[in-house]
Amino acid sequence: MTSGLRQPAHHSTSEIYLDIHRSVSSCHCLLTVVRFDSTRTILAVVAALAALATFVGIGVAAPSVSAQSNSGGAWEGLEDWPMIPIHMALDSQGRVVSYGTNRDGQQTGRFVYDVWDPSGSAGAGHSTLQNTTQTDLFCSLQLNRPDTGDMVLFGGDVWNGRSTSTVGNADINLYDAGNSTLSSLPGMNLARWYATGTTLVDGSFYIQGGKDGGERQPERWSPEGGSELLPINTSDLNWWYPRNWLTPDGRIFGVDVNGQMYAVDQGLENMTRLGSLPARPDTGSPAVMFAPGQVLYVIGSTRQAFVIDTSGPTPAVTEIARTNRHREWGNLTLLPDGKVLATGGSSTPVAASFPGSLDQISNIALEAELWDPSTRQWTLLPAASTPRLYHSTAVLLPDGRVLTGGGGAPGPLSNTNAEIYRPGYLYDAGGAAAQRPSIGSVGQSTAVAGDSLTVSVSHSRPIERLTLVKTGSATHSFDMEQRFVELTFSGSGGDLTAQLPGNPAVIPPGFYHVFALDDLGVPSVAQSLRILPAAPGATPPPPPAPETPETPGPEAPVQETTPAPTPTTDNLVVNGSFENDLTGWTVGGGQLNQSYDEASDFRRATDGRSSLPLGGWVEGIGHWTEQTVPTAAGGRYALGFDAGVNFGTETAELRVTVTAQDGSLLLDERITDTTGGGMPRYNYEFVATDASVDLRFTLTAGAGTDFDVDNVVITAANGEPPAPPGPAPTPPAAPQLAPEPVAPQPAPVTPPAAPTPAVPEPPEPEPTEQPPLVVQVTPDPGTPRNLVFNFSALSGGNGVPLVVFTAWGL
Repeated sequence: MTSGLRQPAHHSTSEIYLDIHRSVSSCHCLLTVVRFDSTRTILAVVAALAALATFVGIGVAAPSVSAQSNSGGAWEGLEDWPMIPIHMALDSQGRVVSYGTNRDGQQTGRFVYDVWDPSGSAGAGHSTLQNTTQTDLFCSLQLNRPDTGDMVLFGGDVWNGRSTSTVGNADINLYDAGNSTLSSLPGMNLARWYATGTTLVDGSFYIQGGKDGGERQPERWSPEGGSELLPINTSDLNWWYPRNWLTPDGRIFGVDVNGQMYAVDQGLENMTRLGSLPARPDTGSPAVMFAPGQVLYVIGSTRQAFVIDTSGPTPAVTEIARTNRHREWGNLTLLPDGKVLATGGSSTPVAASFPGSLDQISNIALEAELWDPSTRQWTLLPAASTPRLYHSTAVLLPDGRVLTGGGGAPGPLSNTNAEIYRPGYLYDAGGAAAQRPSIGSVGQSTAVAGDSLTVSVSHSRPIERLTLVKTGSATHSFDMEQRFVELTFSGSGGDLTAQLPGNPAVIPPGFYHVFALDDLGVPSVAQSLRILPAAPGATPPPPPAPETPETPGPEAPVQETTPAPTPTTDNLVVNGSFENDLTGWTVGGGQLNQSYDEASDFRRATDGRSSLPLGGWVEGIGHWTEQTVPTAAGGRYALGFDAGVNFGTETAELRVTVTAQDGSLLLDERITDTTGGGMPRYNYEFVATDASVDLRFTLTAGAGTDFDVDNVVITAANGEPPAPPGPAPTPPAAPQLAPEPVAPQPAPVTPPAAPTPAVPEPPEPEPTEQPPLVVQVTPDPGTPRNLVFNFSALSGGNGVPLVVFTAWGL
């Protein structure tokens, strides 16, 4: 492995870069130290080397993970990768396409790209191919075409004959998934470097942002019509990879890297400003839509985390528990069970230090961590063997593993390598490989929103869940494509009948992984399903009416916890106290005996004679009870109930879901309890999308345990009774808002100079004129864990040695 490290063209001459040259076959490495004209304090050198020795494990193989520790997952060994994978995306054949540098890790996507078969380790199965398009793909974007399965690449840098020139291009290129070749297409209207793409329900792409022209206006690309500019002014938004998603009502919701929120209407004609996040994010803040309309946003430099609910006219922002580690330039990856894996990062934002500087080694996050949407808590996981910082990536593989790679171009490390994480759901309680469900087929290779699927599954345990995860397309700490959909299904064992959501904006077209999960949470290897573009006229429901004019609004409210809503006196749930029988409730998963008397009710002193036991020694896990509740479309509702373990010796888990008529989840919560904990009150809110919802309680863990439920109430959350039950009223047409001022002609008028972007431009990687000084670093032969750094040959301008440094016991 050779170094691609170069001196930046416009960077402070006091910075110091280090590149690691690792040998996987011996305990030996070289540090290449590039010293610029002015001498930096020796303490910075010593601190940097000590940190590198700590987090890289110089000359020491990554520790193996014991079987007993596999409940939190495990990392596979560090493997070479053909370049720094600044961009990683799964193609329609299930392979990983990556690009971003040359083979030496130098900043450019002009020469090579790689196609990797993920059936084995990260170091095998590569086809590294020549890019013959003449386009430098560095810092572009890539999306899969739902109609053909080919990948379209938009924009990038410009190669000036010897290096990248840090100037955006307007090129469009096509990756043919059938033969893995690249070819050129007619270009965009504006140059775009660091832009974001979002797939729309008709299979076209909404492209926003990017430097050198694209910051002024977005455009739409379709296979039939190519690129067309949109009448929207985005010059006041930051151009750096805006975080954009398609919401269930068909709008584009986004957050720029300065924290400004906005929405684009279904017709792609108007953009509404929606206030700002309560804390300013950074360019390297990772984010993901973990459920329809629900966004997890992490500010890596401060460890703050937020959930953004986009279902209303104004997004509701809730601050949740902070991450355990700093995640600036880290990545968030959706898993088959709906949880979110965080990998990589540190505490240094780009605004405080150029992304390639040594300052990035401050508070390195080697450990992964897992976020559970049901508890909104983070769990720390095992550590990777090398940092993943600026220009790192991560994608979910079809077998449920997560590929992480990259970091560098420029430094502080040049990571032409990758490492795969195996989540804890791939191991059993003893640390061995878990027995996994197997999907024989999903009945069809293509589908549209609203279709039914016949999923053939073989397994010795009951299947608890069927999920869809859209294949990933990641770069710069953002996956533009991943999203998660929970499927409703019927049947047990053999063929399962699953229902796709009927709303095409909940399941936008493209390629999805179909996973079957058993009652222990173990996922199958995925089967691929292509969701086709929606038929003409199959549009999402109208968006919510705005509450305020289209002006920059105040900062969105922040809630530390979800408050209990003010209930009305009208309970929409029939027989929510289970006092006489199961009138109003449907049961499944076993025989439910509702026969407890007042002595068995935790709250019998005030709340009646009985509660409903789920599970128990007869029914076991997987038992559920459900009721259809009348609602009004667009109404906000409060759900409250008492729940707790009444019998048994195991820790139990109760899953509570509220599902719309089209199968989309409006609420999905999990409550974990141990025996003897009483029955606390639980309160949640949801927004109904049509005339009724299905409320379900399911015991998902704790065989031989009774999880009791009592006093279930659903009321209008705003203190007003909902509309009378009946057919959903015809929603009014979406209001036509005044468009932002834009040029009326196809060619945009040059706007006034925009404010200086918060993000400094990446440098031109010109080679330094000073030759690097090579320092031999070897373990002390007497004590293998000690390292000796001998810098006696490193001298200042007067020939006097700068430092002689020896480190022990690192």
